Amino acid sequence: MQLSEFDYDLPKDRIALHPVEERDQARLMRVVRASGEIFHHVFSDLDGLLQPNDLLVLNNTRVFPARLFGQRRGLTSESYQKEDPPKAKIEMLLLRPLGNDVWEVLVKPGRKMRVGERLYFAGGRLEVEILERSQLGVRKVRFYYSGNFDEIIDQLGHVPLPPYIRRPEEPQDKQRYQTIYAKKRGAVAAPTAGLHFTPPVFDRLGKKGIKWCEITLHVGLSTFQPVHSEQIEDKPCPCGPRPQRRLDGLHPRRVQARLRIDRTRAAPRRSTVRRGRGNVGRAPPDSLLPSGQLPRR
Repeated sequence: MQLSEFDYDLPKDRIALHPVEERDQARLMRVVRASGEIFHHVFSDLDGLLQPNDLLVLNNTRVFPARLFGQRRGLTSESYQKEDPPKAKIEMLLLRPLGNDVWEVLVKPGRKMRVGERLYFAGGRLEVEILERSQLGVRKVRFYYSGNFDEIIDQLGHVPLPPYIRRPEEPQDKQRYQTIYAKKRGAVAAPTAGLHFTPPVFDRLGKKGIKWCEITLHVGLSTFQPVHSEQIEDKPCPCGPRPQRRLDGLHPRRVQARLRIDRTRAAPRRSTVRRGRGNVGRAPPDSLLPSGQLPRR
């Protein structure tokens, strides 16, 4: 399957830079796979599109402010006068912790970032040493700081808005770029189709007998990386850790068993639910609720 088969025209003026005022009033397009028919709705119509006893699988990952802006300090073997350090700006996106204050990160621009180089953020409140280089701007780094790391990141970090949202960060982004059921910190991007759920939507789903369960699958690097291989099957997909147990103990394998026993239709809320290990069932689900994707991503 060729990557070019998925190309389509997406005018820039059709990309919304701000969410609708009410989450559940976003537009929803329904495609009937069997016939190819297309219908247009708003998200609050979701309960009318599902059947009683359907099962929604929700990703309860929580986005943290993983985007940092700092400056290069130079190699650890180099010394500079305090009044004359390098002024090069650097952007860093935290991807996943590896333990002992070591993280996998994405740096931009990353071409000149060498092993041993140091970065500093907020005047030195947070410092980083480059430990290893990888491809496409990915680095392994160690953080140096005093205090609670998560609290420092919450204070210094910025919302990791998608690259196609070409506008400055706004105060309301921290609340709107998060699902209302987000619980477990660790995502560097929101599972965006879930952003449109609201308490009234869940109330109507429950009254109709539609059920839901939760897994945790932190959205990571693969959501930012464009597809570089023309042959789709050749694209590696860096998956996150195994989805964790739900807070009430409902594990994906138990969901799979329940689907077999109750003959319940599974509707993952976003396609990322199917990317990790421990997926809900091995066959494709009866329906998917994905967010729109840019060409070649």
